[in-house]
Amino acid sequence: METLVYVVLSVSLAGNALLLWALRRRRSPVEVPGPERMVRVEVPGPERIVRVDVPGPERVVQVPGPERMVKVEVPGPERIVRVEVPGPERVVRAGPAPEFGAGPFPPAVPGGLALGRDGVHDTVVDGADLGSLHVRGGSLRGGRHRADQRFRRDAFLTRTLPEFPRPTLLSAVSAGNPLGLWSRTAAELLCESLGTQLDAFAKPLDTALTEGTEGESSDAVTDLLRTVLRGTASSLERLGHRHQADTRDVSADVLAVLSPLGETSVRRHLVLGTGAGVALLLRDGAWHPVLELAPDTAWPAGRALPAGCELRHQSVHTRPGDVLVLCTGATAELIRRPEVAKHLADAWAPGSPDLLGFLQQAGFRTAGADTDRTLVCLWEAV
Repeated sequence: METLVYVVLSVSLAGNALLLWALRRRRSPVEVPGPERMVRVEVPGPERIVRVDVPGPERVVQVPGPERMVKVEVPGPERIVRVEVPGPERVVRAGPAPEFGAGPFPPAVPGGLALGRDGVHDTVVDGADLGSLHVRGGSLRGGRHRADQRFRRDAFLTRTLPEFPRPTLLSAVSAGNPLGLWSRTAAELLCESLGTQLDAFAKPLDTALTEGTEGESSDAVTDLLRTVLRGTASSLERLGHRHQADTRDVSADVLAVLSPLGETSVRRHLVLGTGAGVALLLRDGAWHPVLELAPDTAWPAGRALPAGCELRHQSVHTRPGDVLVLCTGATAELIRRPEVAKHLADAWAPGSPDLLGFLQQAGFRTAGADTDRTLVCLWEAV
């Protein structure tokens, strides 16, 4: 009998020890060794999400690249971070975090596919070399939407317009209402509808690109473009009727540029739009604003395009070596950060990358960059 009790107690103690060992492996403390407030966590399993127990409000950190490493910032005075890794391994490496710009910047791999009826690809890239004008466009789902398994709200378009007397490229970026039920579809439809409406006024707009937009010509172009935008707004309203959705659910803004193709030493572009988009010019390593729309975009009911955002248009000339960049408002905020501006200027000044290279450059990782990222870049080849 005593032997049986001894065996039972031994098994119980062994079980408790095993359970304690498993729990400690599941949530083990990591000491931050130096004055740095960062630790690196290696995730060896197939999961792309680690849950980090820190004093701050953030509870989830996404593993951004194929290296299986994630940087965890310790926000408070505590020197201990408890890291819960879903895989069976418990490998943790502590050390200082690399500077921005160190190493490759591949787009993050999502932890899950987007849920919802308006779902779309996580990441899209496109482009072409059209003679001396090289175009690259990309749209990436933001970290916040990835963590919540929400779909990307932005869209972009690069296409030639067949009705123009000479070959002309339309490039456009559009951002949907962040809370709109069908805003992703609205953003894509707005870009497509803009191309259709511009084709309807191809000849007078081609004349404006050729002769400039000064004086009476500028007023005529403004009237034409307002008519174009009214047509695109009608398309969004029809989308709302089709889905029996409120106008706010199908709201989006747009920024676009018309670029005549062909070999030339100086190219005249026509930039136009309404909303929060921004057009920038990278010349000789420095960034210059070209056209900035309303910084604060309102999305009231009853209007498919943002209220309080007047149509604006601007001619811009590019010469060999220049890069004309169209981006959504959220993307522009990132590019204006000094470290990001320098990183992109260094990457883009030598010339246009291939499509995968452009996607990698546009997918840089930096703190606080959790919104959708959409931009189109036009290089004037040297």
